[in-house]
Amino acid sequence: MSTKVIRRSQEVPVELGYSDSSLLASIDLSHLPANIETLLLPHTHSSYNPFSIFFTPNAKTPSTPLNTFLLSQISTAKSSINIYTPNLTYTPLINTLFEALTRGIDIRIVVSRKLMIFEQIVTAGTLTEWEVYKMERRYRKLVARSSRRTDDLEAGNNTRIGNLEIVYFNPAFVNVNENNSRSTRGDETMPRRIEDMGMENQPVKLHLKMTVIDNEITVLGSGNMDRASWVTSQEVGVAIFSEQVARRLNAVVRDVYG
Repeated sequence: MSTKVIRRSQEVPVELGYSDSSLLASIDLSHLPANIETLLLPHTHSSYNPFSIFFTPNAKTPSTPLNTFLLSQISTAKSSINIYTPNLTYTPLINTLFEALTRGIDIRIVVSRKLMIFEQIVTAGTLTEWEVYKMERRYRKLVARSSRRTDDLEAGNNTRIGNLEIVYFNPAFVNVNENNSRSTRGDETMPRRIEDMGMENQPVKLHLKMTVIDNEITVLGSGNMDRASWVTSQEVGVAIFSEQVARRLNAVVRDVYG
């Protein structure tokens, strides 16, 4: 039971970048079954009160299909949760993630650093970096409390706390080189179009929004894990119910973004 917050170099540009949608579009899923179940998850726009971040920052989460589905799947996850998101500032979501940790669910989150700072402050009154710091501190306290419950362990109760890993995306670790080639991979996880894109087009920021639950359910869309996306913005997502798709996307995205 350990937390690992990977702090990589901050000295990287954030204005330019290769489209995350191009990465996903390049992945060959043609060999997968044609009848994979999917579910459209809309999220309607809500009115924004700038004072709400101070007086009611954790008001009830709007019951949109996207919000409801994500919270439900996180709350019922059986083994793992993997999240790629530019920002992470929505407290009710973070609380739900910690509830999952107390059930022994392993969580891995990849986020950006110093991205949309003004927007985060205006819409959430906080920053991703601050929330990550608080999550790290909160997790350590959770693990410490759990380790003291020796009586429960001796009684045979399962009090395992899931592992928490939070990674700051860094383009220096993107698996594309200046020769437009990569080491040969026998499993062909990396799609050819990503191999060919070269250093001049490599991603320099993370704008991907992807959540994978138990390597079985994948949610892709426009919504961040920040307060703006969960409370005020108009977003859309799609859930894909396929272990093959989940594992394929997870492998490719992790190979590129870490």
